[in-house]
Amino acid sequence: LSSLEQSGRTADGSLLTTWQLEIPLRNAHDIVPLQVKFQREDPPEQGPEDKREHRESKDQLWRVELAFDLTPLGPLHVQAQLLRGNLSGQLWAQHSATAELIASQLDVLRQRLKDAGLSVTDLDCHQGTPPAHGHTPLEQRWVDETA
Repeated sequence: LSSLEQSGRTADGSLLTTWQLEIPLRNAHDIVPLQVKFQREDPPEQGPEDKREHRESKDQLWRVELAFDLTPLGPLHVQAQLLRGNLSGQLWAQHSATAELIASQLDVLRQRLKDAGLSVTDLDCHQGTPPAHGHTPLEQRWVDETA
């Protein structure tokens, strides 16, 4: 599968590059899509004289969003950010039982991320859908499997 890539500038002049993928996963007898979006935000560059020094010291912000719907867990959404080795993440589960299950395992996830060398600043699970998306991105497939 190929990815969709696009680049643009944010309001403050940062370069925002986005890659989107849809990966088919086998779940029992079904094929379900795993939608993945990676974003890299590069701060705006300074004048030409500071270019090399600034490039070495600038901090890239990485974001990843995942969306999938696995039986019996239901629709899940993950949003994570990585900046200077500090990770923060939010998880959303539409089913209350799934949200409770994930919330009960967050300490284990936090410890495994720390063991991998990341500093975890925030990690939460909520029931529902992410506020930035008024709808579930899984309602629309990115790859037409009948084409």
